[in-house]
Amino acid sequence: MKLSYSYLLPIILLIVWSESYAQKEDYHWILGYSGTIPSVDTNFGRAELVFDDKVLKVKKTSEVVNKLNFTNASICDSTGSLLCYSNGLEVYNRYYHIMPNGDDLNPGEFAISSEKVGYTQHGGAIFLPWPEHPQKYYLIHKTTDRVPFIWYSLNLFTTLIDMNLEAGAGDVIYKNKSIYADSLIRGSITACRHANGRDWWIPCFYYRGGKCFVFLLDPSGIRLHHVEDIPFEFSPSGNGQAQFSPDGSKYAFLHFCSQNYRELFYADFDRCNGVFSAMNYYTYPEFGLIGIAFSPNNRFLYFGTGNELFQLDFQDNKPYDNRIKIDSIDGFQSFPGFTSYFHLMQLGPDDKIYICNGRSPSYLSSINSPDLKGKACDVRQHNVSIVANSTMPNFPYFRLGALKGSSCDTIGLVGTTIIEKNNQCKINYNRNIIEIEDPQQKINAAIIYTINGIEMNRYEFNQPSTQETINIEHLINGIYFLELKDKKGIKTIQKLIVQY
Repeated sequence: MKLSYSYLLPIILLIVWSESYAQKEDYHWILGYSGTIPSVDTNFGRAELVFDDKVLKVKKTSEVVNKLNFTNASICDSTGSLLCYSNGLEVYNRYYHIMPNGDDLNPGEFAISSEKVGYTQHGGAIFLPWPEHPQKYYLIHKTTDRVPFIWYSLNLFTTLIDMNLEAGAGDVIYKNKSIYADSLIRGSITACRHANGRDWWIPCFYYRGGKCFVFLLDPSGIRLHHVEDIPFEFSPSGNGQAQFSPDGSKYAFLHFCSQNYRELFYADFDRCNGVFSAMNYYTYPEFGLIGIAFSPNNRFLYFGTGNELFQLDFQDNKPYDNRIKIDSIDGFQSFPGFTSYFHLMQLGPDDKIYICNGRSPSYLSSINSPDLKGKACDVRQHNVSIVANSTMPNFPYFRLGALKGSSCDTIGLVGTTIIEKNNQCKINYNRNIIEIEDPQQKINAAIIYTINGIEMNRYEFNQPSTQETINIEHLINGIYFLELKDKKGIKTIQKLIVQY
């Protein structure tokens, strides 16, 4: 098969689009003080971090005060424009208004006590796109429940948002649907893209440790995939932050608990089957602020303990034992009595790690070169001016694709449907290739369309052949139509569902 040169440019543009134009779902961050009354004081209000071509821009307003405490989740479209966000109590649209049916999340005692400031649960919610359901997003969130002296999450909830509704401002289809009702660790929700490049893994630990409930989000929805035994016990009142490394090969959480110590857990992760291995557990003294993030090159894990910031090097045989103390707080106070600490962290699209400085400080700190070892990572304390802030958005790493070369690295035709059948021709799938068997050598062109009828690629078969080959590795996830034309203009059309 020879590919017409006139169609090389569209294919190149498609490759550039899929690698650089898409996957900007974390380009707009909502921050702010956990209050409810607009103030003339410009230190209080809403701050937004907007990454334009990975360059950080800070927007501030004192006209609207967000109810954003520790629970903070948001998501953008593929261009980086904000779609919606949540404080664990409500779902807000891009215009900062509560969506229809977007109130009364996480009903219960704790929601009532948090209604004026936002849900106070670290990593308590996360947005994920629903695979193969354009413009539909799951908000996955946990409740906070308790018995005397013990805190836990009794429900893992989902709320479904459809951004096609309400003139693109979004609508909540349903909310607070329990997908698992048991005693789970509070907060620490995070997610990792499956090795197929389409689905999502969401691990949730039992509140006392000993096992992990691993959920899978795929085109059918979200469900419990398996339960894995964990050889460690956790504090029954833990609450903290969890992250996957950008390549999905490692997972870590850092908790503070009522037993006056912090818990650090990290492990290797298999993106194909959602299983942990090489698990490690450590405790660090004192109850207090926490934060955790991986470096872009996956080598380093950073964790903050309020007063101190540490780096673990996974090229070291004993990362925790040989941890490096990167920095200590310098005593700076945004306001009298509000010291800037090392708290919640998030890796940004610009490959810097941003650090919330605790409750109310009006600055963020940053790690500007997190891929470098030791103090070369370049910690800058309270260097990003925002407004009074208590929170950090909770994102997965959206730019992770299929795990090439793994047993799950498959892009294929799933549930193919012949719409108009031509018995003279046979279509086969072999990994990233479509093979067209044409015994009578009549096929002279193949065209791939999107589900909306937009032509993506055209292949011209200039020389008669009994078998032609099309490489579809460049196609992103979605539904397409393959149209074959013979010399008389007779068409064969087949529906393709492409998944990584």
